[in-house]
Amino acid sequence: MQENNFITQKEIAQKLKTTVRTVERNINLLKEKEIIQRKGADKNGYWKINSH
Repeated sequence: MQENNFITQKEIAQKLKTTVRTVERNINLLKEKEIIQRKGADKNGYWKINSH
């Protein structure tokens, strides 16, 4: 996400050689902890990494 904030969950799963469901679960945990957030729409939005 730091290199490509427009990356999709499917692309992340392919790079990590895991399932989309696993990526989705981990992204939800990161969003709950306010580490990342989604800006914009699902199709044309991007990921923002929050600095703590």
